[in-house]
Amino acid sequence: MTLTTDVALGQNNQLLRQKVREDIHQDDSQRPKTTREWNQEARETADYPGKRLQKIGEESAEALKEFGSGYVEGAKKTARDVQNGAAGIGK
Repeated sequence: MTLTTDVALGQNNQLLRQKVREDIHQDDSQRPKTTREWNQEARETADYPGKRLQKIGEESAEALKEFGSGYVEGAKKTARDVQNGAAGIGK
């Protein structure tokens, strides 16, 4: 039995990492998306607790709005799939 590995594995990992970063930052929002970004923002606003709390509130509202829109779209798609499946059963 011969075991082989992909020689370009390191390169593929770099491409995968870049793709994940692009997917994470695909929207236009300015709020942090990664732990590193959250920590950097926390350091930048550490001396201004009021400003930090305000940013947290704004970013949380934006994230909930973003999540809610995705949830609604998912629910609509599921309802369409269920409706289409039920129509197919009746035929």
